[in-house]
Amino acid sequence: MSPSRYVQLNFDAFGRNKHAVRTYSAYNFKTGRQPICLFRRELYKLILVDTPLAPYFDDCMTLDIDESNIEILRNTLHKAYMNDFLHLCKSLGGSTSRVMTELLSFEADRRAVEITINSLGTDLSRDDRRRLFPEMGKLHPFWHHALASCDDYDQVRSVVEENPERTSMASPLAKLAENAVEKWLNEEEMRICRLALQQNAQYAGFFAYAKMREQELKNIMWIAECIAQQQKDRLSDCLVPVSSYKDR
Repeated sequence: MSPSRYVQLNFDAFGRNKHAVRTYSAYNFKTGRQPICLFRRELYKLILVDTPLAPYFDDCMTLDIDESNIEILRNTLHKAYMNDFLHLCKSLGGSTSRVMTELLSFEADRRAVEITINSLGTDLSRDDRRRLFPEMGKLHPFWHHALASCDDYDQVRSVVEENPERTSMASPLAKLAENAVEKWLNEEEMRICRLALQQNAQYAGFFAYAKMREQELKNIMWIAECIAQQQKDRLSDCLVPVSSYKDR
């Protein structure tokens, strides 16, 4: 058998690697009997190693993936992505660098606050929590150490209040309940995105537009869930306005 013929036999009609397909089918998602660690390494070697995503997974291959570590993996990958994205935006210079730095700075601070709140009362250590924070933003680096040491919601609010550059974030944290903070952060993100669209001669508008479209999809999904579960009285709980006349 010729080498070319052998290579062709390793791919199905859709061009997918048959070894990768067997790896998926061999894993029992109901019982979870195949070791997830083995599945993760084979997935990396067969699919991700030759893609631009591979470098982001290098530092995550030693994690023992289970239900609690899935979020750690996701946040670790997002942190690496944000660091590279910020460097790219700064390399462009001009208005794009300035506006994108503001957008990513808010995103970084938002993630730091959300990670802290969501990890309260869990087994996640303070050092592990701090390692998940993006290495940028107006809360970096001094207030990151303070957030990593927080044990309750009031301490998180106090840390944010101490940062003079995030006073706009501190006020809602003091007034809103813990479950309403995420909605306010989404509203604030949409406000910043709308301001980014008003800038001229820069590429940040494309990023802001994509974020606004993403929020529209979240709104549609929330409306559909409320209708399906007959909870129409909760429609306003998570709906975030994408456009607003207040910014005009």
